[in-house]
Amino acid sequence: MTISVQPMFSAGPSMGQRFLLLSGTMPRLPHPFAVKLGARIKELRMTQTPYVTQTWLAREIGCTVQQMQKYESAETRIPSCRLKEIADALGIKLSELVSPIE
Repeated sequence: MTISVQPMFSAGPSMGQRFLLLSGTMPRLPHPFAVKLGARIKELRMTQTPYVTQTWLAREIGCTVQQMQKYESAETRIPSCRLKEIADALGIKLSELVSPIE
């Protein structure tokens, strides 16, 4: 006669597996254009004379520093009206912000 022993506790699903179980979807990766756009905003911000901080730019466009960080890291997509505000705050045309990315 063979007796099988089952563990009382299992490690259970990982955080990622739990997310999949609860939501039924994979986490969304940032769109490649959003990544390039965020990098472009950061590049333009840092090459301004004098240097423009995320805090200053966030204040100018009416958002939080955290939201500005999410825009630059492509965690959050940028609404078109916010793009215009960013371009205006940096003193450039909207086309200068977006067209080099294509």
